[in-house]
Amino acid sequence: MFADTLILPFAFIIYVYYASKTKHPWRITLLFASGFIILELFYLKLGYIAYIRWNIGYSATFYIIGFRLGAFLAPRLKSYMPPIPYRVRLLAFSHMIIMWFGALFASPLLKLYQYKLGLFHDPMADCRFVDLLSGEVLAILCTMFIPSTPMKYRPLVFTLVAGIGISFAFYSYYHGWLIYHDWNHFLTAFRYIAPIFMIMLYDRWETAYVNRIVGA
Repeated sequence: MFADTLILPFAFIIYVYYASKTKHPWRITLLFASGFIILELFYLKLGYIAYIRWNIGYSATFYIIGFRLGAFLAPRLKSYMPPIPYRVRLLAFSHMIIMWFGALFASPLLKLYQYKLGLFHDPMADCRFVDLLSGEVLAILCTMFIPSTPMKYRPLVFTLVAGIGISFAFYSYYHGWLIYHDWNHFLTAFRYIAPIFMIMLYDRWETAYVNRIVGA
């Protein structure tokens, strides 16, 4: 959770700063990619990462491609002056907050519930894939409909999005795809209502901020 929400974004900020100044993009690409490969090997040694149908070669390929693309985009990102479009900010926040709730209550932390659709041989991979994919769908729905919805109707849209998440969870439970461990229907509803409520608060904060800037 901390690697996804802190280490990677901070590393990318540092990378954009230096990549935007270099005249040798491949050098900085290989430097940062090597650093992350070493870091991943260190995580493997400590047991923080376990490969499931994966290996260090796949990771190295993604690091090199990702950092090389970052080197290409770095000058454009650094010189980008207008604010980032609201839909992009909303999607980033929605993805993060929904992902955190799933990672906290399900695998790999508290393991209070478990999705078990049988898509993967590994139970944790099966649970994380379904939980993250369903959460990503909710984040995309928020991003698609909230910015174009009048303010007074947005609570209704957020309620509908939360209802979709809860309905999917209940459907999964009654079909045997969702297993409870010290968990119940009330907590399942909370798992979706709480992050959607926080997204609604974020949306109100963003709207109030924009209104103050326009009013000024």
